[in-house]
Amino acid sequence: HETGNFNLAVRRSAHSVLVNGFRYDHTYLGASPSYVSGGGQIVENRGLLASYRYDDDLSDRLRLKGSLNYDAFEREFPLSIDRTNTVRLAGDRISADLVGIARVAQSARFEAGLTFEERHSHGHQTRDAVQDILVRDNMPGDSKVIEWSAYGQLHWATGDLTLLLGTRYTDN
Repeated sequence: HETGNFNLAVRRSAHSVLVNGFRYDHTYLGASPSYVSGGGQIVENRGLLASYRYDDDLSDRLRLKGSLNYDAFEREFPLSIDRTNTVRLAGDRISADLVGIARVAQSARFEAGLTFEERHSHGHQTRDAVQDILVRDNMPGDSKVIEWSAYGQLHWATGDLTLLLGTRYTDN
């Protein structure tokens, strides 16, 4: 089994960056497929994550947070013991958010934010691994979903009592 992992984490004042790349091969963890249908064969997983975050107190009453993220994943597994037929699925996602938090009184703060996410499916395909040809498109590739939302909330706390009032709009 091949396994590899790369991590990079850097933080300087309000900025942080994280990068993670991996390859992880296993043999059907937690499942018992039959030997004929590929049981005991290697399942290959590969992925990448990259993230930038910003988090800073702009003043004693105002905090700003934001992030930009990207992740991608690919998995390939056999459908037969001789690996002549394999299934490959893949996808990626980019997301971002921006949040402002303002202290409006000693016991109250207001938070407002925006989020955005775009998800891509690169398909779920059965392939003839020997001839390297597509046998069946189980799910169309290159489909995408875009989602964004905006929200606002007021947080008030005193003693043992906490009150949170808010609203959110999501478009998907």
